[in-house]
Amino acid sequence: MDERQDKRSEEGSKDVLEIPVTIVNPIWCATDPKLAPYIKSGLSYETEVWLPNRFGSRSKEKSIKSMMKKTGRALYFHTGLLPRLVEFCSQNEMEVRVTNAKPRIPFKDPFLPITVFSDGRVFKNFRADQLALVDQAVKNQRGIIKAFTGFGKSIVIMGIMSAFPDKKILFLCDKKGLLLQLASDLKEFKFKFGILGAGVKTWQGERIVLATRQSLEKEIEHFKNVEVILLDEGHHCNSRKSQYFTLLEQIPAPIRLAFTATLPDTDEKMMALEAMFGPVVAEVSIADGEELGILASPKICVREVPQTVRIRSVKNYIEAYNRGVVENFLRNQEIVKDIKFLTENNLNTLVMVSRVEHGKIIRDMFREVSDTYVPFVHGNLSDDTREEFKKVFKTGEIKCCIANVVWREAIDIPAIDCILNASGGKSEIMTLQTVGRGTRKTKDKNEVLIVEYQDNIHRWFEAHFEERMKIYRDNNWEFLTMTEFIQRRR
Repeated sequence: MDERQDKRSEEGSKDVLEIPVTIVNPIWCATDPKLAPYIKSGLSYETEVWLPNRFGSRSKEKSIKSMMKKTGRALYFHTGLLPRLVEFCSQNEMEVRVTNAKPRIPFKDPFLPITVFSDGRVFKNFRADQLALVDQAVKNQRGIIKAFTGFGKSIVIMGIMSAFPDKKILFLCDKKGLLLQLASDLKEFKFKFGILGAGVKTWQGERIVLATRQSLEKEIEHFKNVEVILLDEGHHCNSRKSQYFTLLEQIPAPIRLAFTATLPDTDEKMMALEAMFGPVVAEVSIADGEELGILASPKICVREVPQTVRIRSVKNYIEAYNRGVVENFLRNQEIVKDIKFLTENNLNTLVMVSRVEHGKIIRDMFREVSDTYVPFVHGNLSDDTREEFKKVFKTGEIKCCIANVVWREAIDIPAIDCILNASGGKSEIMTLQTVGRGTRKTKDKNEVLIVEYQDNIHRWFEAHFEERMKIYRDNNWEFLTMTEFIQRRR
């Protein structure tokens, strides 16, 4: 008999234990502290912490962390976790009884007028998948919208805004590019709005405000009456210690929606995101986008790296990465050859790196074998310089760009034909973000080539490569060579 059954027997409870929960506000729920032993495992996650050991050093140990906290006579947890608790209780002979639940806020049918964009594109109406996402968002009123890169996020966000025409709305992001892109689209549709971020402060008195988290922190007191929060790249709200979490905990907006193409990859991170928003309420995958004919289909090319660097015995990951990836001459030489081959076949190519020094090495090596100009885009460049490089790459004036994390998100360049993942790595979020840079479909592009480098010089790199391959296989993406891809494009 487990602890829950013991306690029920002692209290003479029925087969189904009732868990009373009061919704205090959109941030917090409360229950009886005596019920903590029953529900703790449903609102906890396993993590690893460094603890002192008997040898006088520190070792990594597993630890269980709770999302609950006891204050006074009540046990509190975040309202976004209520659906998780309900599901947990239903699976463990318990039933949640909720009091003080607020009625759904009234909304109107989403509507955007026919609009001709300044670049010639025409919006006539929502696609069926976009309208489905908007409908789920406005009906659920809190939760996560998981949708592939290139699904038309701005259209969906504006559709949600149109459904709440009299509510104060805060759009929140962490990158200037994301903010300015939505601002541009809102202008096209004649929305009135203000900005707090990217060096702009035009937010006072506006019903709709676009803000970066960095700028919001300084003005948080003015946004505690916001009724709708729309968070972009929601997977960054992945820790109770994060700036996002701290800010969102102070804004009791009843309507809370987060957008992401990739969910957090641990229970700890996922529970932090759910705490502020709730569970996934709408989802459209890359496979759905391919089937709908609105995404370029990813094709995977694997290139084996020559094994000349001897680092198998290296026990420090940073040293192994520097020697095996960043400074690996033969590996970088293969990447340079691939850039030359692809650009000579008129394919717009993006090379993704993690380290600034790696991007500089590849750029300089390419200059030695080609007169073609290839810039390296990174965070140390000015905003204007990065924007200019994006513009000339987007228009095809240059055929290749090398970039680090500053272009992994918030970059809309439909012209990309090929992406070389020169950085490696194992993160599903980063891998899918890299793929997403090239999945925007055009009249001349139905497929995008993702070039992977198989590093067999250390167990870490071998394991990371297999992680990436699993992601591609799970999505059923086709494997082919660069030559095969080029032939199919002709």
